[in-house]
Amino acid sequence: MSDSESGSDSESDAPPPKPPPLASDDGSDDEPPPSKPPPPASDDGSDDEPSPAKPPPPTSDDGSDDEPPPAKPPPPASDDGSDGEPPPAKPAPAPDTVLDSDEEVELEVEPPPQQAAAAVLAPAAAMGVLAPFVFKDLPKPTLPKPVEPIPLWRWYVARADKQLLLDADAGEEDAQYKLGQMLEAGVSVPLDLAEAADWYRKAAEEGHKDAQYSFALALHLAKGVPRDEDLAVRWFRTAAQQGHVLAQHLLALCLMHGWGAKWDEKDANKWCRKAAEAGCADAQFNLGTYLASGRGCEKDEDEAKKWFEKAAAQGFALGT
Repeated sequence: MSDSESGSDSESDAPPPKPPPLASDDGSDDEPPPSKPPPPASDDGSDDEPSPAKPPPPTSDDGSDDEPPPAKPPPPASDDGSDGEPPPAKPAPAPDTVLDSDEEVELEVEPPPQQAAAAVLAPAAAMGVLAPFVFKDLPKPTLPKPVEPIPLWRWYVARADKQLLLDADAGEEDAQYKLGQMLEAGVSVPLDLAEAADWYRKAAEEGHKDAQYSFALALHLAKGVPRDEDLAVRWFRTAAQQGHVLAQHLLALCLMHGWGAKWDEKDANKWCRKAAEAGCADAQFNLGTYLASGRGCEKDEDEAKKWFEKAAAQGFALGT
């Protein structure tokens, strides 16, 4: 083979030439951009492939690039150096289930005051803050009984006759009756009719006939006590049955006029005769009047005259 033939064969095997680049609008020749160098080989001999590119961040409507919001600052530390944490939530009270017919209704029951106070103060205690003092299960104070003031009359009686006061307080009926007389008359002590009637009553309940008459008279005349004719007649009768002359006379008057008792002339005449025979001038005059008029007995003017004379011999004068 000749040199001309070998040259023609080599020309036929060569690639065709690339067309020239197109001219740009401004007349400058565009040059291809330089090719990037191949990535370096990894240590293990494998070819590293480039990682896919991240898409660009979306732009806002006004064309400005969006930036991530700034991070929130950490919560401030508490005074004791611990990280400030929000207080725990208050526990919800357990619902109370109420059964009504076929339906179940859940009602919220409020916790007792002590439990509610503990729940409110729990966050403060957890943070180390001193909680206020809570009064819990404190014993109820026992107050002493009020002391009644000593009546004024007791001071005077103690100065006048201390032993009499001691005996009366001990329940001796004679001392109680004498103390009542002292308070009624106002002798050496301030006058106190109410206190006198009370001491008469105490002695009368012990069976003292003079005290029974005095207490009945206090009820009849409303001396220191409210007027009570029925009770007065009962005490007059009790004393009269024990032989008290004035009680017999006044009982006869109550029965003759119907004061606190049923009107009974015969019974009145009987008690009046007993008092007259015992020497009561008033009863002698009244008995003479009953005999002269025949009230509760047979009319007897001679006997009436006799009783009038006895009353006059004792100094009885009508109207005194």
